[in-house]
Amino acid sequence: MLAKTRYSIANYTKMRRPSPITWLTTLSLDAPLVAIVWQQFFAPSAPLHKRLIIFAAVWLGYTADRWFDSFRYKEPILHRHRFARRNQRPILVAWVAIFVLSVALAIGTLTLQELAAGFALMTLSIIFTFLIQKRILDPFQAFAKPLITAFLISGSVILFSFPLDRFFTSTCLPLASAAFLLFFINCSLIRFWDKDADTRQDPAELRGQAIAKPAAKVSTILLILIIIFILIDRHLPLAIAASLSLLSLLTLDRLSARIPLESRRAYADLALLTPLLFILI
Repeated sequence: MLAKTRYSIANYTKMRRPSPITWLTTLSLDAPLVAIVWQQFFAPSAPLHKRLIIFAAVWLGYTADRWFDSFRYKEPILHRHRFARRNQRPILVAWVAIFVLSVALAIGTLTLQELAAGFALMTLSIIFTFLIQKRILDPFQAFAKPLITAFLISGSVILFSFPLDRFFTSTCLPLASAAFLLFFINCSLIRFWDKDADTRQDPAELRGQAIAKPAAKVSTILLILIIIFILIDRHLPLAIAASLSLLSLLTLDRLSARIPLESRRAYADLALLTPLLFILI
């Protein structure tokens, strides 16, 4: 059965061009879009330069991970990995340019406290990327990578959304927890959907894959409880946005077998853009 699935994946990626929506994932644009939408939702008065810094930070993290994967996978199947392998030098040039520009923008516009928090988050991102690429976290990869990714994205969002000295208050913590759990469910489901393709690209990826789906289910229960708490605390827009995103992710999971492999990740990230309903009103 697994061999048949892998065969279908290989033929799909070779015979069919990716749909336009998959370019959001291929160019690592979907996660940065999610980050700045949630940051706008939490802190609508934040200045534009902070959104640019968040967008750049998330893009740099995702692109670096794909770039390193392009060396690790001997037989890349998914379009995002094949694209990274074919364009290693242009991606590196773009990455360095955006890194330099974003650091310069951060130094020129952020407070010392914000800079310290931002560089701490960047250091954690570099450490986690090293641990994942060096296979140090392999026994826990299926759980660790979604957890780390969700932590870094939610950290990027929260960094400029709430005052750092007021983060652990009854107002900020439930909001941040809801965002983190949504991102974690998103990453866990994507990890589960891609398990056959990931295993074909790198057989070692098989280890721990069974953890991804149960982790998403447990996180769904926790998120529902947090949404109930948020409703009681009268944060209606967040409760609606989180509920719609969760419902969309669970629906995508139910229909995942009918959705082209290359499109699932992009749709899963688009499912997290529900705060736009309130931003655009």
